[in-house]
Amino acid sequence: MSADNFLGIYVVNKRKYIARSCWSECERDCANCEQRIIFMAKSLREAIKLAQKELQNPNEVFEYGIHFLNVV
Repeated sequence: MSADNFLGIYVVNKRKYIARSCWSECERDCANCEQRIIFMAKSLREAIKLAQKELQNPNEVFEYGIHFLNVV
């Protein structure tokens, strides 16, 4: 199984972090993103832990790893 995606993590209103399965050609317009949410976290530390756990999940394939997206 091949995936052409990455785990994109972005912050919303300085309150929560949302991770989505983003396509490699993503233009990073997270406000209008329709990709599925992988997880939500309340802190950056929690987001990193969940992302590392998700990368080790054999049911998920993130070919390009983790990307932190700076979205206002």
